[in-house]
Amino acid sequence: MEDRICHRTLIKVGFMEDVSVEQINAIRAEFNNLHHNQSTIFDQNDPIVKRYAEDLWRRLITEKKLMPIG
Repeated sequence: MEDRICHRTLIKVGFMEDVSVEQINAIRAEFNNLHHNQSTIFDQNDPIVKRYAEDLWRRLITEKKLMPIG
């Protein structure tokens, strides 16, 4: 059997108005931290980043597309 990478789209976020590339990367990092129940060295101070990450996390759990770790 060959090693291969598989993926599944969990959620489509659509268009996020007034969000910079840096904020999108921060949202991704914050979302990964939520998924792995980790805190970051630096607290996320951007309310837009925090709101998007938490909203997406809550949506995935509600739609039962992702089970929290731990």
